[in-house]
Amino acid sequence: MKISLNKIEFDVLPVEGSLRDVLLADAIISQGVKRDIWLWDKPAGEAKTMVATTKDRSVPLANGICFFVAKPGSNGVIHKAEAPTQKMSARFLETVGARTVLDVMQALNRIVNLPQKSIPAEAFAWLRPVASFKIVMHVEYAVVELANSARNLSAYFFVPGQVSFSQEVTEVTDQAGYEALVAEDPKRPTNRPGFIVPASTRANGEVRRIALGQRIKEIQGSLAGVHPNDLPMDDLRRGTITRLGLEWNALKPTSQPARA
Repeated sequence: MKISLNKIEFDVLPVEGSLRDVLLADAIISQGVKRDIWLWDKPAGEAKTMVATTKDRSVPLANGICFFVAKPGSNGVIHKAEAPTQKMSARFLETVGARTVLDVMQALNRIVNLPQKSIPAEAFAWLRPVASFKIVMHVEYAVVELANSARNLSAYFFVPGQVSFSQEVTEVTDQAGYEALVAEDPKRPTNRPGFIVPASTRANGEVRRIALGQRIKEIQGSLAGVHPNDLPMDDLRRGTITRLGLEWNALKPTSQPARA
């Protein structure tokens, strides 16, 4: 797959898991991975949305881009080489004719679209009578590299694939009431509703399948022939490979070209 920015073509390449983890820890990118989005103040009896929303009160799920050049000779540990990374960023912007990274993001948003998700406040309504709490949004990103080897250009592109929501209790105002509600359904405190982000363009689906294919391949390699269902119940790979498989099957190509 290729993505074209101002007639400059970039190959869309998978990113290995070790590098993916480092990229997702970037100070800016990590702000989109986990965000406090909604607050219930029990003493005041008031709800407050903590992030900007659309007209229909949905939360935009931002795409992202970053530049990263690894330091040589890191003994297997991936560290950013700051000066080369800055040079890569400047060269990338100059080559595609962009003044700022925001210009590049706007072009990429036209290719993959900017998804949004309504806040599932009703899933946590059981807490309202007994506690103040926050709803936290977690975004699982597909991460790919945009590479033009002929020009020695590279950037990393982040596209939301799945979104989930958890609760964070800030104050229990009725301890007995809280314990009674948990006793009714012990799963309530760990409830985490999750959703697969629809692929609204062909490019969106293709980018995510490239990233998903890499992650599924790496997890399958770590299983050494063991079926995921045969893993211990507390092995995190069980849930991860199930989620990735569901997203893989949900992605459908469209006729939208990968051009901007």
